Amino acid sequence: MSKSLLACLLLVALLSGALGAIAAEDWDRQAVDLQQRQDWSGLRELAMRWTQVEPGNPGAWTDLGLAEDRLQHPANAAPAFERAFALQPQSMVWLYLAQDYHLLGRQEECAISNGNCSRRIPAMPPRSRANTPPT
Repeated sequence: MSKSLLACLLLVALLSGALGAIAAEDWDRQAVDLQQRQDWSGLRELAMRWTQVEPGNPGAWTDLGLAEDRLQHPANAAPAFERAFALQPQSMVWLYLAQDYHLLGRQEECAISNGNCSRRIPAMPPRSRANTPPT
């Protein structure tokens, strides 16, 4: 293999890696943009790709759960929030998870335990499908 061909292949490999890193840093910005536009289907698609590329990123799983919640799919949102909570137990994602457990009739799972810390989540009124405050 010639030196020039090897140099070209190395350059392509380096550029591919750099572009991949730039794209990875851009996930959050894209997610925020989709949330601001209330494009929940778009956020779900983005978050599904993001969780494939960065499965250890709690933000990706949280965004997937948020999108599923806004699309009225708590059965899909709960596993995403569970994964986000497992990756980052100090986050407030357990509040979303508790709401979804409540909607799904899984109150027994509202006791979320992490090591020595256990949070007991009180029963919450059901969320309105129209996202209106309770009367």
